[in-house]
Amino acid sequence: MNLRVNGKAHTVDVDPRTPLLYVLRNDLDLHGPRFGCGLGQCGACTVIINGAAVRSCTMPVSTVRGEITTLEGLAADNKLHPIQQAWIAEQVPACGFCQNGQILAAKALLDRNPRPTDAQIRDGMAGILCRCMTYYRVQAAIKRAASAINGQPYDNVILPDAATSSKHPACSWSASSPRASPNPLIQQPTSGAGPYPDPDFHQLDSWIVIRPDNTATFYVGKTDLGQGTGTAFRQIMSDELDIAFDKTSVVMGNTDITVDQGGSGGSDALQTDGWPMRRVAAEARRVLLEMAATRFAVPVDQLTVSNAVIALKSDPSKTVTYGELIGGKAIQRRPDRQQRGRDDGSGEAEGRPGHEDGRPVAAARRHSPQG
Repeated sequence: MNLRVNGKAHTVDVDPRTPLLYVLRNDLDLHGPRFGCGLGQCGACTVIINGAAVRSCTMPVSTVRGEITTLEGLAADNKLHPIQQAWIAEQVPACGFCQNGQILAAKALLDRNPRPTDAQIRDGMAGILCRCMTYYRVQAAIKRAASAINGQPYDNVILPDAATSSKHPACSWSASSPRASPNPLIQQPTSGAGPYPDPDFHQLDSWIVIRPDNTATFYVGKTDLGQGTGTAFRQIMSDELDIAFDKTSVVMGNTDITVDQGGSGGSDALQTDGWPMRRVAAEARRVLLEMAATRFAVPVDQLTVSNAVIALKSDPSKTVTYGELIGGKAIQRRPDRQQRGRDDGSGEAEGRPGHEDGRPVAAARRHSPQG
């Protein structure tokens, strides 16, 4: 079977049904296109065929007609393509996994429309998914590349407003409403104006707000683009705080009111930040138990807690809710660096198997709840 890739002819001996992506990577050693979903939905495998951006993971190699261009074929004479140069200038990638698709789709877009508007860029790039939310940097890089190719200056990139952001189905956060999210499990707080002021972002109040109606809002500096991190963080913190999931909400990604935890990589958000979030919730639960112990004039070990209600072991009719203890007020406590997760009775802290010394997790983030 004969293929023409990046200006060179190749002959490969493969099953005609083999996806083009496999041939490019395994037989031709071209690793620009990535295997992402395998369903033609994410765009990481994108290549250009006869000027059109296509998904190579679902295209049988026998159906290919015409010239194939991969990421490796953009540079010429040891000089990067203007799109690649713009990508570097704008520092577009986060984890970088999707960037093959972003760059190739941008190339196809600029080839057919050398001077696209912001709306045309969003429409042209729709469907190339980025779990790290680099869409606005992608848009800025495309405009920079267009300027370089055409020799004409472009206006600075304009962030889409609430009315136009929906045109990019994968980019549903708007500049005018940074808390907006397409995930119904990521909710707005039902009351209150947000977390309490915390200049160094190390107080429990930066992460958890408990309201008088015995609900809680978690403030997390990550983003959720359908990978489920919002639900996962909410489950982790609800479990550790000992409050029902449906009594909680989470606000994510707005660093005006959440801790700046850096970028949201597609696969490392929970690994890096899951345990610190659990530690924060565990510390908040401990503080609330101490407050209840003071109210009832008993040691903490004489109390039980279930679904945000603390009761006396000796007299379960005597109870106090989290909302009654602290609702609408700041906790004003820094997390204990040695605080472990809630013990499940097995002698092993939840969320912390294999680490009995309670040493802090090293989180590669600018801010951490560990003090």
